[in-house]
Amino acid sequence: MKKKALITVIGAGIYCLLLNLLVLAESAYTPAPGEETISTFPKALWYSLTTLTTVGYGDLYPHTVGGRIIGSVFMILSLGFLVFIISAVISLLKKHFLPKLKLISSGDKNWFIFSQVNPQSAALAQNLKHESKKNLCIFAGQDLSDEIESDPQGLRVVFSTEETLRLHKGSGQATVFCMSENGYDNYREAQTIENAPVYCMTEYEPDRTANRITIFHPYRCCARLYWQKFPIQREDETIALIGGGKYASALLEQALVLNVYSPAQHLTYLVYGEPADFSGDHPYLKEIVSLGSVDPARDSLLFLPAEWNKDATRLAEADRIIVCCDAEEDTVQTLCRMKRRFPVSGTIHARLSRAFEGTSVFGGVEEIFTPELVLRKELDKAAVTLNEIYRSSVGGNSPTWDELSGFLRRSNLASADHLNVKIRILLGDVDEAVALNERYARAYQAYLERHDRDAEFFREVEHIRWMRFHIMNNWRYAPKRDNARRLHPLLLPYDQISEEEHLKDEYAWELLGTLAERSE
Repeated sequence: MKKKALITVIGAGIYCLLLNLLVLAESAYTPAPGEETISTFPKALWYSLTTLTTVGYGDLYPHTVGGRIIGSVFMILSLGFLVFIISAVISLLKKHFLPKLKLISSGDKNWFIFSQVNPQSAALAQNLKHESKKNLCIFAGQDLSDEIESDPQGLRVVFSTEETLRLHKGSGQATVFCMSENGYDNYREAQTIENAPVYCMTEYEPDRTANRITIFHPYRCCARLYWQKFPIQREDETIALIGGGKYASALLEQALVLNVYSPAQHLTYLVYGEPADFSGDHPYLKEIVSLGSVDPARDSLLFLPAEWNKDATRLAEADRIIVCCDAEEDTVQTLCRMKRRFPVSGTIHARLSRAFEGTSVFGGVEEIFTPELVLRKELDKAAVTLNEIYRSSVGGNSPTWDELSGFLRRSNLASADHLNVKIRILLGDVDEAVALNERYARAYQAYLERHDRDAEFFREVEHIRWMRFHIMNNWRYAPKRDNARRLHPLLLPYDQISEEEHLKDEYAWELLGTLAERSE
């Protein structure tokens, strides 16, 4: 954009210089009676325009040698200047007026405005377009010097995000996505946008954010995707995880919080190459798992050397192996070595964007950046409903969703995320083709039928899940609650808390019935 502006200024300067030279060349000439000379700037301008447009009225023409030389230059440059002017007008129409007209006429559509063009935003835009014909994806603030105004994912415009938002006057909703590579810059940009909900891709997550801002990140989206796509099976006992990066860290963290199926379960996680600072970020892991050794009575977590190929015997006995290096090339190399040299009896899952023989893949860009995982409307709906259930149980004497801190929102979201696990506890494997409200209804009916017999089981499962979430976020037990220091009196084994507190653990199960009713 700046380069083109500079060229325009230089071209206009040369044009004005030629006009002045033409005036100077003719001004010293004394005309014969009845002759018109190019002796003033307006006359020079008129002569240049008739020459550039090839009209040539003949009312003005140079008489001096100098004037004819300059006039010759005008004639030679006339075609170039004309093309320049026409292209400038066309460019102005294509880049400003026509996109603006298209945007104004699309006010009834839902606008999804992206502040960046990259593989992540392009994948999300494509998935949003497939979701509904009423969705219009717009990439704002684009340099269109390459003359690319649109692509299959959406419309590219030169207007800034704020300018594009001001053009939205119709009945549709406008939503903004801040998705550059720098997460903190995304958050700073999200704070400046006031008139639309904003989805911000960042690892930075302050305790309180404006209600219009939703934080998401590929690592967490990938972890949610994996455990939804490949939930724990009844026969699973040992899960091996090879990676050591941010994706491995997110998968492990989600697993420890989400995979709570029974008070008596005993899953063993073998992690080859501890994700950076995982133990440091979660110093109280031993409160929820057996750390460093296998305990047949509880979940176990073993951090092992990154050289997984030196532990072939134990790896071969794993029920599933998850290969999730941060770089896909490293994942492919690991799989090639494993397939070529080591016998593996368990299922192999790999974070790849393309198929790999004998392996179930997950976590490609197109699979992570979906409306379900990024906008998470169903998850947010369930979390808000859970908070409403709790508020009604205490007579409304607790914060509304908009008043909750970031931590309490995440706590409700984690509880809502566990709904799929609760459905599997109640119904076993459920056909994904079954509508979500139908799954809620069937699960809730099964819960009511089993409640009298298994009430303590249901409550304890939820208490364990709640404890795990808090301990993974570095809360500790204390007789008196202190939110600032992350201390809570209920971080105790289930049999050490009161019956009144036990009853609160049923709220998350009752959520199944409430969601079924609201989905009808």
